[in-house]
Amino acid sequence: LYNAGSTSVKLAGWHLTDDFSKPEKWTFPDTTIKPGGFLLVWCDNDPGDGPLHATFKLDADGEQIALVDPEGNVVDSLTFGPQQTDVSYGRMPDGGTTWQAFTRPTPGWSNTVSSVAEVSGDPVAPRFHRLVQVWPNPVSLRRGNLTVAVAGRVRPAGFVLEVYDILGRRLGVRVLRRTKTHVSLADLLGPAPPGRYFFRVRIGPQAEVIRVVVLP
Repeated sequence: LYNAGSTSVKLAGWHLTDDFSKPEKWTFPDTTIKPGGFLLVWCDNDPGDGPLHATFKLDADGEQIALVDPEGNVVDSLTFGPQQTDVSYGRMPDGGTTWQAFTRPTPGWSNTVSSVAEVSGDPVAPRFHRLVQVWPNPVSLRRGNLTVAVAGRVRPAGFVLEVYDILGRRLGVRVLRRTKTHVSLADLLGPAPPGRYFFRVRIGPQAEVIRVVVLP
C-alpha cells in the first residue's frame, strides 16, 4: 500500500479481502502509513508470522483483492490474472492508474522504471538475472554468517546492504566494497529473532530486494 497524501493515514479498522461477499475478511492492526510511505502486507494465510500477515492467501492463478474502509465501503480493488514467480504487479507511477509487471520487485519501496517488464496485453513477463545473490538462504542463526555477492563491477565507493524486518523497520545497514563478501548475521540483525527479512542492495541507481529466511 502507498500513501500518496500529505498526511499520515491510520489503518486501524480497515480491511483487506479476496472475497467481495466478505468485506471484513482481514482487519488491519493499529498501524499508520506516513505521507509518501509504503506498507507491506503478506497475503499468505500465515497470521502466526506477524501482525501484517493476512488470514487469506492470494491465488497465483489470478483472483481479486479489495481495500475496504471501516464502514464496509470498497475504496480500491483489483482483479488480476495468472502471476509469475519473482515478477510483481503494481501501479506505475506510485499511486497512478496504470498497472505494470515488474521484473525486479521492490516490496515496501517505490516502483521504478528500471524494473518494469516490457509487456502489452496479457503476455508472460520476462525472467531476469538478479543483481545480487545471498546464500545460504534459508540461513541458520547458529551458522553466524552468510555470503552476499553482486553481479558485475563494484564502484570504489562500494554498494549498500540494508536489512528490514516484515514490518518495514530497518535493522541494519552496511557498505560493502567487494563483489563477494561474508557478513555477520549478528551485525545485521542485532537481537532480532528468526523469521523473514528483506535484504535490499543498492549499487548506484540500481536496487534489488531479496527475501531471506533466518532459522534458529
